Amino acid sequence: MTIQELAELLHGEIIGDPQTDIRGIEKIEYAEAGHIAFIANQKYLRYETQTLASALLISTSHTPQRTDIAYIRTEDPYDSFV
Repeated sequence: MTIQELAELLHGEIIGDPQTDIRGIEKIEYAEAGHIAFIANQKYLRYETQTLASALLISTSHTPQRTDIAYIRTEDPYDSFV
């Protein structure tokens, strides 16, 4: 699935490459290329710059810290992840 397809399902806003391919989901600290993870709690912000995930689900109030991965902004990243 692409970020574009996921964003449409989640009614989210894309930041980054909409053609980023996602083949799995994982916790942010264990994610690898091809995975999507999420940040819904402030204590996981430290992983944003370290994760190998290809994409992250973030809240509408969060400012992305990277330009090399894709983001999907939603009202509730945890709910979107579930």
